[in-house]
Amino acid sequence: MLAEGKKLWQFCRANMRGCQQKAPNGRVIENSLSYQRLTAGVWGLGCRVLGDKGECGVGARNKGRFRVLASNAHRLENRIFFGKMPGMVSPTAMLAPSTPNAIATTETLLAVFADFLNVDVSAGDAADDTLKTYRRQIQQFLNWCARANLSPADATKEDIKRYRHWMVGTRKFKPATVGLKLSVVRRFYQAAADRGLIPLNPAAGVKPPREKRDPAARITYLEKSEVEQFLDAVPNNGTLKSLRDKALLAIMALEGPRTVELHRANLGDVVRQGNNWGIRVEGKRNIRVVPLTPAIAALLMDYLDAREAQGDSLRPSRPLWIAVGNRAGGNRLSRRGIRAIVDGYLKQTSLKHAPGRTISAHSLRHTAGTLALRSGAELRQVQDLLGHADPRTTCIYAHVADRWENNPALRLGIKL
Repeated sequence: MLAEGKKLWQFCRANMRGCQQKAPNGRVIENSLSYQRLTAGVWGLGCRVLGDKGECGVGARNKGRFRVLASNAHRLENRIFFGKMPGMVSPTAMLAPSTPNAIATTETLLAVFADFLNVDVSAGDAADDTLKTYRRQIQQFLNWCARANLSPADATKEDIKRYRHWMVGTRKFKPATVGLKLSVVRRFYQAAADRGLIPLNPAAGVKPPREKRDPAARITYLEKSEVEQFLDAVPNNGTLKSLRDKALLAIMALEGPRTVELHRANLGDVVRQGNNWGIRVEGKRNIRVVPLTPAIAALLMDYLDAREAQGDSLRPSRPLWIAVGNRAGGNRLSRRGIRAIVDGYLKQTSLKHAPGRTISAHSLRHTAGTLALRSGAELRQVQDLLGHADPRTTCIYAHVADRWENNPALRLGIKL
């Protein structure tokens, strides 16, 4: 390392001619030479030149290796730099191959990722919830890097594997959760690689653990009699809250939209085709209309009439589902608020927890799919209702119902 540093020192002294010179294109040439201690046990040469050929430089690493860096940034961050000036001897022979286009720092990585979120995610049309998820996952990764005393710009594949180990071993995240977080980190670094900040994506090829659970085991649902018990728990007192809750829970349990889809829906998304009513919802990858039965449509109209009677203008841009009460009354009902409403009635009816089963707001979606298939609906119809992109996802509901009803052991006829 010291030999390399001496070599660069001699090179710079032979080629640099003072500070604050003007390049032919008018840009300022900033030359600075220093021989400094970069990190524990590593010494090197530092200089910075901004000339008419752009900037380039060599980074000193802890293992004594040099990495070529080209720079348009203003921070050196413990790297050794030298620049190419007019008439300078080319330093290419002294440098390692590969020349990205800018200094990789946490700030530049985040700036590039912000641009990626706005331009690339969902072809530039990502929902706010999706963008919040991306930012939240990256912030968690950055927090982990800070605790590990690791600069995200210097992360290697082994570092990403250690992050995975932390998620699995310390946080006990499920494989699906680990997969989501790793995919966001992978896209974070891919955005940097695509824009020349880093030569390779360190998260590429780092996969989550395999899912060891039975896919059907994730499907928890209410039986038909339990759905009736659940809906009957809503008071029939004509208040705005009761009317909202009855319509909301009926749509969730019988039609199966996702919680986030209902959260995003506006009054302008209520559609009518002839005598039929529906709700236009924006799913993960598409927009579809959830058809409402006449009875559910009547519940929805009662709820909207009550809102109008209380002075709500019912403009198309207004949220379909609003909070009621003194604190947040009239504002859009959050996803957490929807889950709280569902959990409240589940606990009230003692349906929330049972031996071998826990019901959540998402379980109402499973309920709609499972009961629809059990009642004779075709697989394709249920797929369209739930908005599944892959019919194999819908097949899981059929498998759940079929597992017990068509258990081959029932045909054995052996008495116990």
